[in-house]
Amino acid sequence: MLKDTLSEARRLRVGGEIDAALDLLLRCTPERPHLWLSLEISRCYLLRGEMDRAEQTLADFEGLESERVGLVMQYGRIREQRGELQAAADHYRRALLLDSDSTTAARCLERVQATLDAEAHRVSLESLVDEIERTLGAGAGDLDALLTRLRDYLPFIECSRWDEDGLYARAAHILFNRDCREALANYHPALIDMSVSLGYLIWPRRIQRYVQGRSVLDVGCRFSAYGAGFLAAGASSYTGLDPQLEMDGLCAKNKRTREWSQMPMTGREAMKLLPGLHLIQGKSEDIAHTQQYDCIVMHNVTEHLMDIDRVFEGLVPLMHQDSKMIFLHHHYYSWNGHHRPPIRLSQYDPQNEQHRRYADWQHVIGIGQIPPDDYLFRNLNRVTLNALRTLVDRLLDIEIWEEQRDAEDILARLTPDIVEEAARQHGVGYEDLATRVVFCVATSKASQ
Repeated sequence: MLKDTLSEARRLRVGGEIDAALDLLLRCTPERPHLWLSLEISRCYLLRGEMDRAEQTLADFEGLESERVGLVMQYGRIREQRGELQAAADHYRRALLLDSDSTTAARCLERVQATLDAEAHRVSLESLVDEIERTLGAGAGDLDALLTRLRDYLPFIECSRWDEDGLYARAAHILFNRDCREALANYHPALIDMSVSLGYLIWPRRIQRYVQGRSVLDVGCRFSAYGAGFLAAGASSYTGLDPQLEMDGLCAKNKRTREWSQMPMTGREAMKLLPGLHLIQGKSEDIAHTQQYDCIVMHNVTEHLMDIDRVFEGLVPLMHQDSKMIFLHHHYYSWNGHHRPPIRLSQYDPQNEQHRRYADWQHVIGIGQIPPDDYLFRNLNRVTLNALRTLVDRLLDIEIWEEQRDAEDILARLTPDIVEEAARQHGVGYEDLATRVVFCVATSKASQ
């Protein structure tokens, strides 16, 4: 009877029905404490985040802790969830001594040890970066020796989420540049930290393989915030180009929260401090064609280019034979291609009149009911997938063209009636309506 109960409880627990499993187990009342029953109850409590109760459940078996693998492993999991990583590692090692073939114990130990190693790396890295910054500020000290020590951290930084951590981003800025001394000339900790907190390293990290060691022209940058991000990714230089560039503004859009945030300095001030950062308040025709760039990048810009053919044609002369153009296109015909609230399905309020105006492809099939001065008409070009690819293919050689669809919960709302009406009004099909973004990498044509 107990064996069947334990089996059913494990099935429920593994299936995510924790409360049902716990209820079933607590109804068991053996005459004396039962190890496997207590272990299963403890696992359920731990999955509910009740660490004290998970440990109290095992109190009757403390004397067996050094003998039973399951018991040792559960104590290890409790310690790990409490953040007592060294104690957790000790328990997992003990479990391996009891059963050297336990892949679960080996996997848990590897995970915890990796976290412990990362924490140790972080402490020592933080001390080293601080020392480098003090040496830079003082203008005295053996900077080359410090940089040599920092290079030992390169494999660690390459595997880290340096786009989400200010310390790692500061180390990345130095290490990803082919010349560490040159990187330090463009080094400003406050700007790097700001770029991390506002999400302006996410895009540079995604395309780092294309921009590291290369000159970057960022078209439609709007703010100077991306400059520190691309320099941290190892770009040899960064040029931001936008006719509406905020040269003297201190505000930038937070890419994580979509709210406005304060920057530590204006774009004009940043240019004076960082020789590798250049900002141009203008269009591609304002750049002399003798100036060419290794990479031209656009992040969610192409959908806003009201004369997209002319813009692309103006960018091609700024590319040399080995240049690449990399862009992420937020597709107009997708569920949130309207760029207005709601951006995510979880935000959609059917009672909100503005939401109803745009949501569920109303910006496509209901566009005739939207006022002509609306954002859709002023700022979005409504280019189709086929038209965009035809344009790029005419001017460049496409290396990568990835159409990324919306999530399944959104696509479930794309009814046949919506598809039929969109085709009737705009000549677009299911792919246009289902595709959220396009990621493209293209190179100069061989004949250019």
